[in-house]
Amino acid sequence: MSKRNSSLLLVLSLLFGAILSVLASSQTVANANQATAEVTAATSEPTIATLEPTTTTPEPTTVTVEATTEIVQATTTATSAVTEVTKPAETKTVNPPVSIWAGQYRVKASVPYLWVRFDASTTAGIFTTIYPGTVVNAVAAPSGTGLVWDGIQWWGRIQLPTTGITGFVEYGSVEPVGTATTPTFTPIPSSNAAEWQPTNIVHVKLTVPYAWLRSVPSSFGAVLYQTSAGANLSIQDKAQSDGTQWWWPVRDITSSVVGWVEQNSLELIGGVATATPTPIVTGTPSGAAANWQPTNIVRVKLTIPFVWLRSVPSSFGTVLYQESTGILLTIQDKAQSDGTQWWWPVRDTVSNVVGWVEQNSLDLVTGSGVITPTAIGPQPTATIVSWNVSTKVRVRLSIPYSWLRSNANSYASVNFTAPAGTVLEVLGGPQTDTTQWWWLVKISGTNSSGWVEQNSLELAP
Repeated sequence: MSKRNSSLLLVLSLLFGAILSVLASSQTVANANQATAEVTAATSEPTIATLEPTTTTPEPTTVTVEATTEIVQATTTATSAVTEVTKPAETKTVNPPVSIWAGQYRVKASVPYLWVRFDASTTAGIFTTIYPGTVVNAVAAPSGTGLVWDGIQWWGRIQLPTTGITGFVEYGSVEPVGTATTPTFTPIPSSNAAEWQPTNIVHVKLTVPYAWLRSVPSSFGAVLYQTSAGANLSIQDKAQSDGTQWWWPVRDITSSVVGWVEQNSLELIGGVATATPTPIVTGTPSGAAANWQPTNIVRVKLTIPFVWLRSVPSSFGTVLYQESTGILLTIQDKAQSDGTQWWWPVRDTVSNVVGWVEQNSLDLVTGSGVITPTAIGPQPTATIVSWNVSTKVRVRLSIPYSWLRSNANSYASVNFTAPAGTVLEVLGGPQTDTTQWWWLVKISGTNSSGWVEQNSLELAP
């Protein structure tokens, strides 16, 4: 029951009590008058007795006034209670941490990783993950401000310079570029650092299946490279501690990747670092090299799950990077043969990693002109639109976002997320998964590419 209803009941109860009190007082006065009349009749003239009762009648008025006062007081209390209930709650004003959200920010070193989200909320979907030291651009939101308060913390809208992706990150996890990080005391681990020197050769212990070369001397550092048991590494500088264990800056002798490895996974084998060149078998493969030229765009074939970018044109070359189905690559130079097949030097258009990929895993992305649809199984009932290579389309405004996938089907992995209205450039397609048509596109002004279903796209204005 509300406070207002309770107060109304109280008023009615007091009013009813006052009425009963008045009635009781009137009955008492009547009885007293009767008794007085009887006494007066016995001792005085009748005319005098009839006037006596009039002197006692004002008494009930006092009772009525008192009851009325109580009713007024109760009404005042009820009104006060209703006022308390209907009084609006005070709104707390939270000032933004900075007056202008602009410039460049970086992910704090103390943050192991950071999610870029669709919206300013911890329940919003995740675009991608970035790591300590990643530099981002502070940009304004469509509402005009780049900082958003969700009732708990501030969020900043950012853009990734390499891909053009925009999203929101927690303000407390980034800092302006150029901000000096206050040094913190790092405790020394219980064991001592080994007496290794730069140019010493160590290798991954044979009792360890593999070791990760990390971006910083910490178990939270991003993984740059994975080495196997027995892999030789060259010490680059002095060890550093994360307070738990010692880490060494090393260079992988085969791939030349430099990173940090924990001391407990290494052992000294002595000597000076010398890289042994990987022999390249020469000869002519059975097939001919494709007529591709530098700057041509190729892609990983849609019929294979992934390819490796290798350090040399050979299946024995060190793996530098892994590419998913449909990823675009730029030809860098002429093909070379390992005596079995042709290899092409290519550059990943997103990560800029350069390496060798076998020709049999690549397709040339066609040039300008109308693209012939590629039939894969039964055809969907939807009509194919007439889009050409370089046609500008956009994600429909009626949907919140669309995913750029690694392959032309709804089960393929997601390469990137494009919010509603994102302008895209057609690179290839269409292809069908037997249910709907898919187009190979890239986010305009970037090298971020993938497959998007036709129903999520429309011509850009």
